[in-house]
Amino acid sequence: MTNDMRSIIKEILRKALHAFSLTIWLVYVTYGFKVAFIYVSACLIVSFTLEVIRLRKYKYYPFKSITEKLARSPEKYRFAAHVHFFAGSTLTLYLLKNELGIIAILCSAASDAIAAIIGMFFGKHPNPWNENKTLEGTFAGMITAFLVVLFLSQNVCYGILVAIVFAIIDSLKIHINDNFILSPSFGCALRILELIGL
Repeated sequence: MTNDMRSIIKEILRKALHAFSLTIWLVYVTYGFKVAFIYVSACLIVSFTLEVIRLRKYKYYPFKSITEKLARSPEKYRFAAHVHFFAGSTLTLYLLKNELGIIAILCSAASDAIAAIIGMFFGKHPNPWNENKTLEGTFAGMITAFLVVLFLSQNVCYGILVAIVFAIIDSLKIHINDNFILSPSFGCALRILELIGL
């Protein structure tokens, strides 16, 4: 297996975390919003606890092999992406308290994953506002955000707005993990449109 193929497989496995957001949606449609919020909060507590163990008492950490295979070098010494994802998801549901929060989480997970994969393996043109990103990845994330929100909400305005929000966040050099910031940003944008009746 070539190094490029290993890199592709590794990145896809890393982004498999984002598919976990589907379980949040399943819990929501099966049991309702309150149970979904409890579920996401529990995921945050469990993931945070495991990360503290990994960072402070590594010998007791039960998922060493997964971390060693999939974690990027900086993540080995700080909280990993899934903690930021669950923290952002919990905050989103706390702020919105309705289906828009679920939509924001699914949109965040899908757009971030697709943007990262497309940008890493097909990106040729650096984003002029953020050289760590590519225009191909940013555009792929925008399209994904639009399609996910359009499918779930049947609202074109919602889809257009989250695509714009994704492009802005992906282009800014901010020192906040995008796994944390995307879903609350999407959620707040959707909430604004809901309040003004679009």
